[in-house]
Amino acid sequence: MTDFTPVTYLKQRRTIKYKCIALLERLKESDLYSRLIKNISISISGAAILMLLSFARVPLLTKNLAISDYGKMIIVTNFFAMISLVFNLRVNDLIFRFLPQFEKEENQDKIRALLQLSVFLCAGLSVIIILITIGGGKWAAVNLYKDESLYRLLQLYLLAGMLSPFNEFSNAILRIKNRFSAIVIPQVAGGITSLILIIICVVGFGIIDLFYFLGALVVGVMISRAIPLAISLYIVKKHIFTLKINGFHALLQNRRTIISTLLHTNLITYLKLSADNGGLFLLSILAPPEQVALFGIAKRLTQPLLQLQNNIQSALNPEVVKLYVQKQYKKLYLLIQRIVKANILVGGIILVLAFVLAKPVILLFSTEKYLAGLPVFYIYISTIYLTFISLPFFYLSLSMDKLKHRNLIVSFRLVYLIIFAFTGFNAVKLALVQLLGALTVRLFNDIPISKTLRKKSRDRSSS
Repeated sequence: MTDFTPVTYLKQRRTIKYKCIALLERLKESDLYSRLIKNISISISGAAILMLLSFARVPLLTKNLAISDYGKMIIVTNFFAMISLVFNLRVNDLIFRFLPQFEKEENQDKIRALLQLSVFLCAGLSVIIILITIGGGKWAAVNLYKDESLYRLLQLYLLAGMLSPFNEFSNAILRIKNRFSAIVIPQVAGGITSLILIIICVVGFGIIDLFYFLGALVVGVMISRAIPLAISLYIVKKHIFTLKINGFHALLQNRRTIISTLLHTNLITYLKLSADNGGLFLLSILAPPEQVALFGIAKRLTQPLLQLQNNIQSALNPEVVKLYVQKQYKKLYLLIQRIVKANILVGGIILVLAFVLAKPVILLFSTEKYLAGLPVFYIYISTIYLTFISLPFFYLSLSMDKLKHRNLIVSFRLVYLIIFAFTGFNAVKLALVQLLGALTVRLFNDIPISKTLRKKSRDRSSS
């Protein structure tokens, strides 16, 4: 039996303290992973339901509408999709980058200014979409699409299109606040509503009219966007709806990093658009239409892995940013290593299944002539696999203010595109452009910043 002395008492207290701290750390870590798994499950479940609703809706539209009318519906939705892509300030990245930081600092003025700036930017983009549609919609319908009747459809879809800029605001707020169900449930409700309205039109009233069908889609999209926006505004109402107006002066200290974030997050979007859409545009000019079709079917077959990637990333992004802001570098490094290893395993299984099942799937849904697209598919899904492995690193780059370096690396994809365009362009070479671009980012951006984070975690542990 050991004698009780002040020294042994202090040692026991210290031991108990360390055990308590270790227990709290394990509880926090288990909470992080359980939250991550829950949010990924919510996102994937919602995506699966939406896919099923889409499969149910498409036959109703294609069987009851003329091909030309169905084409008009696609033209209208793509018109607003392109406007949203061009006039997109990546407000969600701005919120992800700075809101956790300002909340950690407990700086209410900065939080208020950031949220008000975000809403202001979204409202400005919404006004631009309205002006383009009202002012230039008729010109586009007559001169670009050669069909004046499209202007009426564009005006109808504007009700949904003008809400699209606010998607980035509401999604970022709800993800940071761990309210993923508030995003997914309205999306599912909107999809169900659209399907029910189309069924009512066809079965209940015998209405076979493009305007009504498009109206049903508009109602569904408005539900999926307006409800998350209302919930997110309610969550931050004390910052948005306030009589205390100090403009954006509180952000002056951070103006350089804010401008840099807006600049480089938008630049990376345009670089990807230039390489992806620009590559497809060059393929349509420099190669026969068959090559475009082969690349198109390859992209279509990779959708399941791409959908899984997007859902995991949406749940992972806020966790990466929060841990970096809180300077929990060791925990963040372990999280990223575990995610990368899990994605290597899960993505590898999907990759093997894709290689095995690609041929029978193509033969099941199309004809033998599309088998020429198998090499394109193998290269393209390998690209998706590489980006799947590297999911955490974009927002890690954002948190570390390394987007300038990442953009420089991403721009190499344009160099590859130009080189291949002058050497007999085809679908295989376009797929190789994507693969080389992903590999370059992995080697020269993701691996170096992973090493930087590992060094930070070791320095933090030793200090």
